[in-house]
Amino acid sequence: MFDQSQFEQFRQQAAGAGFSGSGLIDVHPGVGVIRLKLNIPPPANQKVFTEQFAQGLVVMLGGMNISVKIHTSEEEAGDGA
Repeated sequence: MFDQSQFEQFRQQAAGAGFSGSGLIDVHPGVGVIRLKLNIPPPANQKVFTEQFAQGLVVMLGGMNISVKIHTSEEEAGDGA
């Protein structure tokens, strides 16, 4: 796992790349659902961060021997594209 110095280094790298914001995690453990709503300004950063975060989840779950498919919805109004 990450120690505190690795966590701080990761935070500094993200800030240096222009990423910051907020999020909400909605968990329904009984049915195996986790939803994540991110607010990463500006909208162009939100799209990039969300796509990269999803790929990171695929890698993490793959390391736990869980196969994952990603469904990416069509571009939505207000996505900054």
